[in-house]
Amino acid sequence: MQIFSVESEQPPTLTYTIFNTPIGKTGVAVTPAGICRVVLSVSRESEFVKILKTLHHSPKKQPDQLIEIEKEFHLYFRGKLKEFSFRPDFRQGTSFQQRVWKKLTSIPFGKTQNYQWLATSIGQPKSFRAVGNANGKNPIPLVVPCHRVIRKNGELGGFTGGTHLKKYLLDLEKKSYASFS
Repeated sequence: MQIFSVESEQPPTLTYTIFNTPIGKTGVAVTPAGICRVVLSVSRESEFVKILKTLHHSPKKQPDQLIEIEKEFHLYFRGKLKEFSFRPDFRQGTSFQQRVWKKLTSIPFGKTQNYQWLATSIGQPKSFRAVGNANGKNPIPLVVPCHRVIRKNGELGGFTGGTHLKKYLLDLEKKSYASFS
């Protein structure tokens, strides 16, 4: 995983970029600690910036500095990237959410798990509803693959971007998985 350099004498920064993907405009924001926000369907840049201002008073658009992140997203959507190399910055979540989000990163590309598995794997087997809520609040989709969690009966369940987008991502990974095997 790549790590962003941190200058201890500078205040933390938040930089972002917006780029086109097969599912529309995607916005990605990073801090020195890693990727902190991904929005898969950005309708207007001003709306994305409004979200970012809840995290940092003055986000800076710097697409040239984030070109490697953009490249990885394009590789993912072409079916040529299984895992993002940039570290996620989970600091905006509660400790419970962070445990759930970290566990999500262990679900392999092209595979799915269910909410019960997720709850059990973090040592809280009866908390599958709370796990589902934490999964739904994941601020870093794709990088932290919350779309890979489905219902125990095999149904898709919800997704912040809509179930059509979840199905698209799972189908993309399923088709691409064969090329990696």
